[in-house]
This record gives sequence, structure tokens and C-alpha cells, in this order.
Amino acid sequence: MIKKNTCFIRSRAVWGLCAVLASPLVFADEIKIMSYNVLAGSGWESRMLDVAETTRRLNPDIVAFQEALPALRRSDTDDQQSALERALAGSKWHFFRWNQEIGHRNCAPIALDTSRFTPIANGSVILNFTDEISQSQWQDLWDLHDLFHKDHTFVEFRYLTWLVVEDNDGKRYSIMNTHYETYPEPERGAPDDPARLEYFRELLHRVFQYMSNKAVEQGELLRNQYGATPILLGDFEYGDLDDPAIKTIVDGGYQDTWLTLNVEDRNNRRAARGIDHIFADKDLVVKEAYYDWNADASDHQPLIAVLNSSAVRTASDASFTKQDITGKQLSWQHFDFLVPDNSAELSVAIRGGKGEAGLYVNNGKQGATRSDYVCKTQVNGHQQACVITAPKSGAWTLSLYGYSDYSGIRLEAVTKANKNSSEK
Repeated sequence: MIKKNTCFIRSRAVWGLCAVLASPLVFADEIKIMSYNVLAGSGWESRMLDVAETTRRLNPDIVAFQEALPALRRSDTDDQQSALERALAGSKWHFFRWNQEIGHRNCAPIALDTSRFTPIANGSVILNFTDEISQSQWQDLWDLHDLFHKDHTFVEFRYLTWLVVEDNDGKRYSIMNTHYETYPEPERGAPDDPARLEYFRELLHRVFQYMSNKAVEQGELLRNQYGATPILLGDFEYGDLDDPAIKTIVDGGYQDTWLTLNVEDRNNRRAARGIDHIFADKDLVVKEAYYDWNADASDHQPLIAVLNSSAVRTASDASFTKQDITGKQLSWQHFDFLVPDNSAELSVAIRGGKGEAGLYVNNGKQGATRSDYVCKTQVNGHQQACVITAPKSGAWTLSLYGYSDYSGIRLEAVTKANKNSSEK
């Protein structure tokens, strides 16, 4: 279900309602996707049974698992992935796994509901860190990871597994699943060494941006080769849209499904530091995005997104993006936006950045003031959104007010056309 948006509305006329208050209706052509990191928890054999039971209960069309380790084995022929495949045997999900290559584990299997989807093609891409950094820099990165994380399992290869599927209606999607290796923050008790920590972060940012670029390239390759709309999901070790690896994906034409519908605050938080993501191509409409907090098989909660391809934005929709906005405390910045006729919804959001800015939305060419606005958001960090239903067509003004100096903010606005005549 859609979580609470922190949002206020001032109604000077019947222009619309601010915020989404309930889950959307479910359409037959919606796709339910789940991402689930299953590494940690109880003993892995019983945990795989719990993971399979959670999958059955949540009933996704497609589920991508991360850290289902073939290295955790009871014998040469029985390992964690085999146990998960066995636990899903006899169900509607077909389990796709990929052999590990060049001696490193491939821990990102995908399960597909083959009663609805037909697999078209599948494969995996090796992401080699030393394609981006030198061998000596890789050694530096390994040493620094050991210093700040006390973990000797760091390897220079990761995988992107992919599966092209065709729905019963003929539409094709590429499902790409990956797991980034580690995170840039030191463990508790790590040495206080700012210079080496900065170098560690610099190398990780480069490696993770490289991985994100390769994932975006793979999505375009599969789109061109198979006519498949891309969906990228997994454990990315970063949470915020302004983190370099995540920004690379968003700038590559994807939307973070959870952040598209949710504003994170103390009452609506993300699981596992927000590092699990489902990124959908921007032509897919996100209907729902949520965590299942009842699942306890792993130290991650399953992340679920419901996507609708029938409500793709049309030429009658309008959009606006402004990146890297900087402003001063107590100052205003105003941006013009034109809402087309017959718009069903206007969504405006700010994301990322440093400092504190408030988002105000006003009808007409007059910029908002602290007391004159249609919608404003409460400042809870830079992931804020206003959603206005049945907006008046014509000029609107999107305004930022500096509660402190701020920088690096991304402002986005998009309308959705009224499709009552064509939607099911």
C-alpha cells in the first residue's frame, strides 16, 4: 500500500486534493515485482523454507533474490540456492540460477511465474572492478575494505543476472538483478582515519558508478535486441537518490519505485537503510511500492512494487526536471510549469541535496508565499512530494523556500492525463 505523504493543502478553490490517501485499484495487467536479500537470519536451510513461504504469501509475478549463496553448501551438490529452488519446487515459479564464473559466486537468482510469463532469453554480465580502476587501486580498495569493515570476503567481480520475459498480452520486460558489494561507511570500532576513509569512498563511488553504468547499458541492449522494457532491482548498498551510483541509474531513465510514491520520515521508513531498490523504466507507472514488515526470514524485508504498463505517459502529459538547485536561507526560487488540459493529477517532488528547503506549489503565475499556496510539504529532508488531483489547467508555479542554505536539490514535476475513457 502507499504510505503516508506528509503534505498540507490550502484550498482557495476546488483545485484538487493534496497527497495520495489510499492504495490504487488493481488492474489485470499490473506486474508485481519483489526484491529480497536472503543472506542473514536463521540457519540457511530452514531460512530458505521461510523465504519460499514468504514468496507464496506475497505472491509476486517475478522475484529477484540477492545473496542466495552457492558457497554456503552442505555437499558438492547441495547449497543455499539449491535449497531455495527445492523449496519453490511444484509452485508456479520457475527458478533461474546462473553458474558462478571465474571462481566467484553468482548469488542473484530470479524466480518467474511461468503461468503468466514466458521466458525469452537469459544470461549474466560480469562486472569487473578492474575495468574501471587499476589493479593497484583494486588492491588499495581491498586493503581499505579490510581496514574499515574487517571483512576478507571482498572480491573484484560482481554479477548482473538478467531475464527477458513476455507477458500473456505480448509485452516484454527485462528483469535485471544485482548486488553491490559493500558500503562506504566504516564499521563501529574502525580506525579514525579521515584521509584513508575519503580515498576508500572515492574508489567505491567509482566502482559502483561503473556498475550502474553497465546496468543501464545492459537495459538498453536488451530493449534494442528484444523490445523489452527494463526493470533493475537488487541490493545497491546506497539509499539516497543523490548517491553517485543511484543518481547514475535515475539519470539513465529509471525511477525509484518506493521513493516515487513515498516520503521517508520517522513514521514511514525504509528497511535496511533503504539500500534495496526496484528501479523501473520511467514509461512504467508505479501503482504501489512497499516493504513487507511481517517477513522475518532475513535481516532484509522484501520490497514489492506493482507496475502498470497500460497507463504509460502519453504526449498529452507534461514533465519538468531541474537538477542541482542551490539557494540561500530565507530566499525563494520560483519555476513555471504548464499543466495541460484534462490532467488527472499533478505530482511535484524534491529529492536529494544538502541543507533544508521547503516545496510550495501554487496555481497561476504568482509564486507562493509562506501563507499563499495550494500545497506545501513539511520539511523532513529532501524527499518531499505534493500530489494534486484534478489540477486546474494552465500556469502553475513551483517554489522552493530556504529554511537554511541548500544545494544539490532535484525538482521534478509531472502530470498524468485523464484516461477514464481508455483505462480498464
